[in-house]
Amino acid sequence: MTLLQWQSVGNVFKLACWPLGFAFVAAARPRIFLLTKIYCNLALMALTCLGLSAFGLQIAGFAFLVGYVLQFLVLNRLAGRLHVFVGKACH
Repeated sequence: MTLLQWQSVGNVFKLACWPLGFAFVAAARPRIFLLTKIYCNLALMALTCLGLSAFGLQIAGFAFLVGYVLQFLVLNRLAGRLHVFVGKACH
């Protein structure tokens, strides 16, 4: 895959992360949103630095994808704990 293709798939997860992140801002817990953004950027930076010599610039797109997949998983887990969703329809 090319750099742009990796980033395009990463943007799908980035798009899914924004509403989840703002659920925490709306619940008056913006610190969680900020910490997950920092976590995502640190993962992106670490993967890019570690893989740059072996994979070249291509690693930047892959690191972008991995960073946002991790952020999505963390936000999804935390949002499930913050907002308890019930699987049954309300009557």
